[in-house]
Parts: sequence; structure tokens; C-alpha cells
Amino acid sequence: VVKQIYEKYIKNNLRLSYFTQYEDNTDIENEYQRLRNLTYDALENEILNLVKEIVDENFQKKELILKAFDLIQIWGGRPGGNNIYNRSGNDRLNTDIWLGTYIKGIKEASLGKYEAYETLVNIKHLQLPFASKHVNFYSRHLKNESLIIIDEKISHCFLIEYPKLIERTQIISINNECRLKAIENSIYPWQVEKALFSFHSNYFEAKDLYQTKFKFEDDKPAVEIIKKWYNSLGELKNKKKKSINSMDIIEMTTPNYDFRIEEIKLIIKGSKNNEYTVSYTDFKWSCNCDYSKYANTHFCKHIIQAKKNLMNIISKIV
Repeated sequence: VVKQIYEKYIKNNLRLSYFTQYEDNTDIENEYQRLRNLTYDALENEILNLVKEIVDENFQKKELILKAFDLIQIWGGRPGGNNIYNRSGNDRLNTDIWLGTYIKGIKEASLGKYEAYETLVNIKHLQLPFASKHVNFYSRHLKNESLIIIDEKISHCFLIEYPKLIERTQIISINNECRLKAIENSIYPWQVEKALFSFHSNYFEAKDLYQTKFKFEDDKPAVEIIKKWYNSLGELKNKKKKSINSMDIIEMTTPNYDFRIEEIKLIIKGSKNNEYTVSYTDFKWSCNCDYSKYANTHFCKHIIQAKKNLMNIISKIV
């Protein structure tokens, strides 16, 4: 990610905030090499010191906030960390679009408010796995009341398949469970989260159990629970379609069922809080946004979000 930020700055002459603190190209090159050579823990400590300064200054220093933003994205790594720097860096450069929302979200995080997760996922390219990294850094000073990172590995440890579709009640529940375990072991919630991340990475890859000996015998029961859950997900996806499930209703590409849904309408909020109407009629999805008028609707983000929302609702009632 740091390489992508550096290349956008040097090769494309795009003034991404992190390197604007250096005017001389030699200084920029030296800082780039320094960042690349930092250990994981050293970068984490650098971010925490920067966040402390931002909070102490009551979130008034925008350049520091943008610098911290870039460093957290670098810390988070690929693939999610570099998404906002794609498309010639325009999504990152357009701070007038997202910075106000970002500051609101990190303020909420600094107070330990769960709303911070919801606020930050409204920023383009900051879905929950990466938004929660920012939430975590800005709440660390709260110690036992801090909020944790919830990425795919963590959500899977709690048997939740898609972190992007997670609900606030589940976010609160996961945080509370980590908090209780932290108190029980005289550590902090983010250390419980890191332990879960390491546990999952040690035993699982791409929803399959590693062929590995157990490092700790006490891990066996938890591994078996997740393995059984992963297997059940595979069975559901590979099962012949004898009955309608939520995914059938979402896809609906051909009218082969013995019933007909004539029309579905959903109101979806865009990144600027504009409302768009997503409709499903005659086995076709449509949206009233400008993008869908001139491009393939398969790539309309409002239609994609509508499908996800509908799938989430149906999964609760089927």
C-alpha cells in the first residue's frame, strides 16, 4: 500500500497527503524506504502516537488526520488498504466528499460509540473490515472500553459469514464478548481480537482447515466448531436447488419457479445521502441513478447494495 501511495505521488504527480510534509524528493524517497522497513509493531506505535496528538488537539489538524488515515491504510495492508488509492487516486484526493464523515466517525470512535462503525462504512472503499481498523486505533486509549477490528477472520470466529452484512447488535455482541474475555485474562479487547486473528490464521485458509498439527490442544474444540460451520456453508451452496432460498430470490435470472414476484422496490442511500430507487420488475434490476442509465446495471453500486440488503432480510425470515 505504501508503494502505491508513493507511486501515485511521484509518477502521477498526485499530491496525496502523506508525502506533502516533504518538499525535497530525497526526503520523500527516504521516508518511503523508512515506511517500507518499519516493523508491524513500530508502525502501529507510530499511528497510536499520531492518533493521541489528533485527539489531544480536538481533531482540528486535518493534515495530521489525513496522515494518520494513510498510515492506518498502510498498516492494514492489501487488498483492502489500497482500494481508495485506485482510479488515479481521485477517491483519496476528493477529501471534500469524505473527510467530514471520517472526522465524525473517528470522534465517535474516540468516545467508544458503536455508531463509529456505521459512520465510517459510509465512506467509499471503507467497508467494515477496514473501517473497523480506524475505529480500533481511535478508541485504544479507552482501554477496556475500546472497540475492536471486525474483519472476515474475526467474524468467522463468531460464525458470521459476511462482515459486510453484519448488524449493529452483532457488532455490540462481539465487542462485549471480547471485552469480557479481556477482563477475565487481565488484557485489553484488541489483544483478544489479535489472538482470535492469529488463531484463525493458524488453522484456517479460505474456509478450509489447514493440514496441521494442533499447536495447542485447547484449540481443538473451537477449531472443530468453525470447521463444522464452514462445511455446512459448503453444503448449502453445493446443494441442489430443491427449494427456494434467499440467494435464489436475489438472483432470479430466469422465470423457472412456480410463483412470480411482479415487482420489488428498495430505497438505497448513496454516498452523499441521496436516495435512489432500485426496482426489480420482469426479472430485471434497474436503478434511477445516472450511472445505470448509461452503463451495465450489473456494476451499479445501488443495485448491488439492494441485493445484499434483500438477502440479509430474507435470510432472517426463511
